[in-house]
Amino acid sequence: MKKLNMLFIAVVVALTALTYFVGKDTAFAGMTTGGATAAVPAAAAAPVFGEYSLKPSFRVNIDQDFLKFYEEIEKKANETRDQIIECLKQGSYRNDDNDDLKTCAGTVANKDLIASVKSLDQEFYIMFEMKQGAAAVRFAMHLQDNIAPPQTENLRIVEDSGKAYLVWDISKASDIAGYDIYYIAKGAAYISLSDLVKFKSDNPVEKVEITSLDYKNLDFVVVAKDKAGNIGFKKTI
Repeated sequence: MKKLNMLFIAVVVALTALTYFVGKDTAFAGMTTGGATAAVPAAAAAPVFGEYSLKPSFRVNIDQDFLKFYEEIEKKANETRDQIIECLKQGSYRNDDNDDLKTCAGTVANKDLIASVKSLDQEFYIMFEMKQGAAAVRFAMHLQDNIAPPQTENLRIVEDSGKAYLVWDISKASDIAGYDIYYIAKGAAYISLSDLVKFKSDNPVEKVEITSLDYKNLDFVVVAKDKAGNIGFKKTI
């Protein structure tokens, strides 16, 4: 009878734990207790990274402290997610970095709780593993890549051998697909990119020749675009 009671408590604890994490940003592959699985529907196209589960042992004391543990997990996981998002908005600030998500995950306060991260098809997945004694909770958080790359910096005109070039610093985001270059009469006001004249699209590098333009009487805007279609903020000189 004691074993049956303990199994019942374990199942109730595991099912109760689900309510702490179900939200629009969180996708679960499922939680398992002693062979009985309670699955939470995730997006149909979401990849499966294996089994994220709770497997309480009969040797683990399940009490109110265990439930409080879940409250702490929710808080830490949400804080970690928000910190990663803020980092992604700024880019990794490393020109040699090819994975901002991985770099940002290594800078957050609770990085030891992150088991792994993956970037797939313009979507981000953060896998957590949190332990209390012999019990472990594993789950994944899903983020849509709707984060714009940082704005272009240090935009300037360089004249060399009778030619003029517009140059700028490389973007600190790792998934830049190219740059769009716009111009407008110097000092003219504008509200959106539709007010500007597009000079070149999808420029692959941080330099473009502008000799053919009356560049001394123009203001330029360079917009970074990432692979998910997000555009960075405009920057004028």
